[in-house]
Amino acid sequence: DGVFIPTDIFSCFTELDKLLSDSVKATIKKKKSDMELSEYHMGLGRWLRNYWGLWGGSRLQQYFRNKGINHPDNISGIIIRTYNKYLNGETVDIDKVIIEDKIRKEEFLRNSQLKTTIKFDGKNLYSKEYKRFLRCRKVEHFHISN
Repeated sequence: DGVFIPTDIFSCFTELDKLLSDSVKATIKKKKSDMELSEYHMGLGRWLRNYWGLWGGSRLQQYFRNKGINHPDNISGIIIRTYNKYLNGETVDIDKVIIEDKIRKEEFLRNSQLKTTIKFDGKNLYSKEYKRFLRCRKVEHFHISN
């Protein structure tokens, strides 16, 4: 596709500096938390995953695999978070960031375990609309809630 694939985290920054407009870089720089940066997951993050070969064994994917990060979603998230640090003039220690990422993932998994047992009565597992869909395989109407 004619897209240069970086070799490591620092070459990612060089490429992002070339690829992104000044206004996008300024917006990324203003983000103060991982939650705020997560809004880039489906836009910039998807672009990174697809065009930098994070699904297909690129040298950048191998760089992260060698550091113990395997999933493309995690890789693109680390790239975006560390790019934010880079734009803000912070020192980027990729090994420290990866350790923090693994700890955060372990804490999330530990805290997201079900604390109670859920019992189903077997009768009301699905809404009327979903049951209708299962019978007809057709959506008659839908509702989007905010």
